[in-house]
Amino acid sequence: MYYKRGVNTSDQLVCQLAQFNYNRIQACALTFIDNGAQTPGLGFNKVTLAFITCLMDTKNSSSLNTDACAKSTEVAHINIIKSCADSSWGKKLLYEYCQLC
Repeated sequence: MYYKRGVNTSDQLVCQLAQFNYNRIQACALTFIDNGAQTPGLGFNKVTLAFITCLMDTKNSSSLNTDACAKSTEVAHINIIKSCADSSWGKKLLYEYCQLC
């Protein structure tokens, strides 16, 4: 994930504003695509990897192409991922993933 890790005096995650929603979408995708399960024998989920790679490839466009990437990588229930990213749950997931780095 791309983020600027840091903690302010309130112990809240500080991210670069332009990256924040993008990172929350990734965090939610890691959690909700196939319920976070790895593809057997790979050590990662190949659908999640394809989706995040697609997002990264289109990241410099004027908007995130979450719907187009979901369609091209056959991600079901993209609305759940987008709702997660727009919620406090998405912020919490991002914070937890940032703590792993």
